[in-house]
Amino acid sequence: MRKSITTTLISGAVFLLLLTLSVGKPGLPVTLKADEPAYYLMALSLARDHDLVCDTGDLGRLFDEYPYLAAFNVILMTDDGWHTVFFGKPFIYSFLAAPFAGLFGANGLVAFNMLMLMGMVWMGTAYLSRFNAPPLAALYSVGFFVLSTSIAYVFWLHPEIFNMTCVAASLFLVLHEFDDGPGVGRLAGVRRRLFGPRMRVVWSGALLAMAVYNKPMLAAMALPSLFLLLQRRAWGRTT
Repeated sequence: MRKSITTTLISGAVFLLLLTLSVGKPGLPVTLKADEPAYYLMALSLARDHDLVCDTGDLGRLFDEYPYLAAFNVILMTDDGWHTVFFGKPFIYSFLAAPFAGLFGANGLVAFNMLMLMGMVWMGTAYLSRFNAPPLAALYSVGFFVLSTSIAYVFWLHPEIFNMTCVAASLFLVLHEFDDGPGVGRLAGVRRRLFGPRMRVVWSGALLAMAVYNKPMLAAMALPSLFLLLQRRAWGRTT
């Protein structure tokens, strides 16, 4: 991509990230909805207690940030007769969002979601730049993600944007054509070992597996990558 396009996307990402940290608390003026309390409390518990146990301290944190508002659908589980209670939702999203929640509270999860959305915009721009002029590719990518319903999920404390990003990145790593030419220096060697053709397939599968952990039906999104890999006979000729 051109440097001007890259600079523009980075500037837009910084602006939107700062915006998410400056707006009112997610969920207001109504209340936290659906599974938001569980995902948010898991992120806070991982950030501050380093566990997934739900105790009075966790509930107190929710009250401190959302006083006098009802919080429903906090799904819990136990394996010792309710002496120790754990959060019962998939934890990958909350685990990755925990640093943001620890620093910025509920707004931190929104900032994390926005960061992932802008990552999808960047991947879309990079992929479309193969077939279009970079400005047109950036315009279409921004329009596709920011003007679609995707932007609404940024302000949900749910893993929907995380699932979208994992699927998008999984497909991008297989469908996009990367420059695998020989580089110079130690850094180029490390890049080839960690991000070469074969490792990109591994990373693609790992990212999709995280989305499937949250939503098993997303396993179907492996079909385009598998078809393309078989078409290229990638398993036999990647190094």
